[in-house]
Amino acid sequence: MAKAVKVLRFPLVDQAEEAEKDLFSQHQGYHIPEYINANLVHTLRHYQDQAIRNYHYTQTQVKPSPQHVLFNMATGSGKTDLMAGLILYLYQEQGYRNFLFTVNTNSVLMKTKENLVHKTSDKYLFQDKIEVEGQQISIQQVDRFPRIQQDNTIYIKLSSVQKLSDDLFVIKENTMGFVDYEKHPVAILADEAHHYSASTKSEKESENTWESAIHKVLGARDDQNQKNLLLEFTATVDFEKDVIYNKYRDKVVYRYPLNRFMFDGYSKQVKRIETSASDQDKMLNVVLLSQFRKYRAYAEGVTGTFKPVIMFKSAKVTVSLEAHRLFNELIQNLNVTDLLNFIKRQQLLDSNKSSALELAYNYYLKNENNLAKIVHEIKQDFDPRNILNANDARGNMLEKGQYEALNTLESPNNLYRVVFAVAKLTEGWDVLNLYDIVRIEQEAPTNKKATLVEAQLIGRGARYYPFVLEGVKSYRRRFDQDSSNKQLLLETLHYHTMNEPQYLKQLVSSLKQMDLPTGEDKKNPPLEIKVKSAFKRTEAYKTGRIYYNETEEVDDGWFNSIQKYGISHPVAIKRNLNYGSREVSYQDMSSLNIPTKSIPVKGFDARFIKKAIQRLEFYQFHNLKKYLPLISSMNKNFKMKLATHPIC
Repeated sequence: MAKAVKVLRFPLVDQAEEAEKDLFSQHQGYHIPEYINANLVHTLRHYQDQAIRNYHYTQTQVKPSPQHVLFNMATGSGKTDLMAGLILYLYQEQGYRNFLFTVNTNSVLMKTKENLVHKTSDKYLFQDKIEVEGQQISIQQVDRFPRIQQDNTIYIKLSSVQKLSDDLFVIKENTMGFVDYEKHPVAILADEAHHYSASTKSEKESENTWESAIHKVLGARDDQNQKNLLLEFTATVDFEKDVIYNKYRDKVVYRYPLNRFMFDGYSKQVKRIETSASDQDKMLNVVLLSQFRKYRAYAEGVTGTFKPVIMFKSAKVTVSLEAHRLFNELIQNLNVTDLLNFIKRQQLLDSNKSSALELAYNYYLKNENNLAKIVHEIKQDFDPRNILNANDARGNMLEKGQYEALNTLESPNNLYRVVFAVAKLTEGWDVLNLYDIVRIEQEAPTNKKATLVEAQLIGRGARYYPFVLEGVKSYRRRFDQDSSNKQLLLETLHYHTMNEPQYLKQLVSSLKQMDLPTGEDKKNPPLEIKVKSAFKRTEAYKTGRIYYNETEEVDDGWFNSIQKYGISHPVAIKRNLNYGSREVSYQDMSSLNIPTKSIPVKGFDARFIKKAIQRLEFYQFHNLKKYLPLISSMNKNFKMKLATHPIC
């Protein structure tokens, strides 16, 4: 019996949508205040605008207004832009001055510092001067909210949820305890909120979990007129689990899933290149594809810097470091002869299954006379100085300067083309010009947890890169209706992975769980075969390779003779004649060696051929038609072939 599909209903979302349609609702005439977009670097998109409208509805039309809400929005949809807008909204409309931003990873925390408080950063989301109703507003980062607060000032404290919990549950000097959160109303912005449900999942409310720490801050004030707020943000939340759905059912204020985000054109398309090639062959393939993207972009008229970035994802730091070493060695030893041989071998082995790789191969073969220059440019672009390994031997990330480099990859002054990493960049990394992710197969797991991490990384890489074409910078895809290959090369993220059916099933399942639609950049789908358990234990199955003949469609006109099937008759026809019948003793052994003699056939003509056709079922017209599709009749084709027979 088919499992019933769970229908997810969120009352706040439903009520806000109904209010949008109700002509008598006070919410109908509400518009986002002009000061929000005027003070942000990026104009809010329609869905971000709608998210603020929904939140305004909950704060003005719902009684009592919810203290705790959740924004469930796709990876790459600009949640931090939305946070910046909500900070301005809460400051001006509801009088909040103190904002606590918290997240579970240091990488996201450092990125958010660039977004919200570092005015000199390229990632800063506010205008240099923030002005609301003629008053200039300043933003200050603090470790503790001041007792005496200045006018026209927004205070932002950024903390990992681990440190927040430690400060609350372990009494120390110079840290913010519960008393600090009671003095002035605080709005908590909790990013990657799917990590904050430990006590919900385990139902151990008394534990000093991250979730309980945040909720203690939320409930620190009893004054209902000036209460603390909790605004959670996440792209990944498992509403299929009853405990999670029940926790958030009446708190979700806006939803914008990944499939809608991609359908609206705000992301790259995503394609998988599935291959049985070795990790080193995948390395060279992706370099050729990445460099071809760059050439093609400028040929199409893209202006400014177009620098497609490659990421090699490994399962372990030691594997990542070794892959980094092999990559440097590969680029250093690259030469024209080896490159040509590699391309020709790949075309034979892979049968041009990837449309993108096929375009790249054809480009390099067409420009064979310029390959020396191309190889030189590859060595320059992928020089070790332009490669960043985001791990060290201890599994740490973000050595001095690394974080800034990782989060400014779109900058013209940033020359990095390759990033090697393990699982450090699945959250908080908002690079836009990532075009290729390569899965290093060595020691890579294929379980559900691993493929979900891969799916999250693909989702982050799918962010759209706003390159300039014909003088226009677009933040949405331009070539959805274009039959050329512009989208394939300029608006598509390729995930290079292995061609193993069970793993692919698991990966596709994880992608579906994230509502992330992908396609295969290949012409032939994988074949799934079942083998016996005994065969799986053999060395042939564990380490062997399977070779198969390539099939090719042939026009019916090619099959104009049975000789095309390897069936041929000798010119001189002989027939050994034997006795028709004879009587011998039951012990007679002479039958084992019966003498025969050869009688040449003289006057061989059409009669013999017709007789043979009558006697041999293979030559019956209905059967012969299967092998010679264009044969029309026995008489017509017989006379034509007989005239050219070698005996006649």
